[in-house]
Amino acid sequence: MEMTELVRRAQTGDQEAMGELYQQTNKQIYALALRLTGRPELAMDVVQDTYLSAMQNLEKLRDPQALTHWLAQIAANRCRKLLKK
Repeated sequence: MEMTELVRRAQTGDQEAMGELYQQTNKQIYALALRLTGRPELAMDVVQDTYLSAMQNLEKLRDPQALTHWLAQIAANRCRKLLKK
C-alpha cells in the first residue's frame, strides 16, 4: 500500500496501518539513531521514543509523503536531547 494512504489510515486510528508504517520506516530511523548516538541500546531507545511521539501526534502531519523526513527529525531531536544528558 502507498505511504500516503497508510498515513491517512493511521491518522484515523487504524492500528494495522500504523504497524505497516513502522515496518516500512523503522530500519531507516534506527540507522539514523545509531549513527547519531553510536550505541545500539541508545538507538533502540530513540526509535521507541520516536514512534511513540509520532503516533501520538500523527494528526499534525500535514503532508503524508513527508512521513520519513518527519520521523527523522523527531529521531534527531531525541538523539540531541539524549546526548546532552
